[in-house]
Amino acid sequence: MDSNDPRDEPDSLANLLDFGIFKRSAREDDLINPVNDLKEKEEQLKKVVTIKDEDNDYYSSSHSQRGVCLILENEEFHQSLEISNRGGSGVDSSLMVKCFKTFGFEIRHEQNLTLAEIRKTLENLSLEDHSDRDMLAIVILSHGKEGHIYSADRPYPTDTVWKQFTGENCPTLVGKPKLFFIQACQGSRMDEGVVRVRREGHDGGDGFASYRTPTHADFLLAHSSVEGYFSWRNTVQGSWFIQVLGAALTANGSSRDLDSILTRVAKVVAKEYVSNSRHEQWNLKKQIPFVYSTLTAKVHFPPK
Repeated sequence: MDSNDPRDEPDSLANLLDFGIFKRSAREDDLINPVNDLKEKEEQLKKVVTIKDEDNDYYSSSHSQRGVCLILENEEFHQSLEISNRGGSGVDSSLMVKCFKTFGFEIRHEQNLTLAEIRKTLENLSLEDHSDRDMLAIVILSHGKEGHIYSADRPYPTDTVWKQFTGENCPTLVGKPKLFFIQACQGSRMDEGVVRVRREGHDGGDGFASYRTPTHADFLLAHSSVEGYFSWRNTVQGSWFIQVLGAALTANGSSRDLDSILTRVAKVVAKEYVSNSRHEQWNLKKQIPFVYSTLTAKVHFPPK
């Protein structure tokens, strides 16, 4: 490789190549607007990362429609799967319908679909024209295991839910938030919790009219539990995560951004809930939601 031709390389090659031969100049920079020296680069980076009170750092909500909210609810399952039906699921789905309808979403509620039907539903949604919509929301209510969610007839990889909506597959949602809320177990481990000692303190686009967007940008996946662990659902009152999520969205959705709301959801689920089961081995267990985000702005739901 020519040492006078510096370039970026994947980190996975770090042990294979001698990067000491590269003498990169500030001009051969990764920034869209290259700078003349490292000091200038430091100042430019500081400028773009500094958060200011006057920043309007929100996704646009100026489209004529809020967007589609697709609810995929699996309450009943094929006998061959040997898993129980999900008592209390109807309480969750009713809450999600009410909540997202309040924000102006077009609700599509699908129940007990097979894997083939789920794939077709997601594909058809990805092929729609979302140009006049602010965003997309998908809610999954089902059983799950590590890396998989159950349809009515078989489990499927979790990425099936969102991969149809990447920039290359759904261009009319590029630059718009794509929100996924998943109520399903991520494994069979139970969170015993830890005893916490309370202490004082915290315990409690200028100049770019057009730019390239990473394929997986603008996604948010809010999962009811962390990988490997159970998610808890009351057979009468619904699941912890969905009930708290619905209450928090209803109370704060028109005045707070989604990231702040989900932080409150995590706090309430973690602090206010503990399992109460007829099976002793399932008693006194805890749960914490997990959020994966590639959002590049704040999400809010101002009145339409």
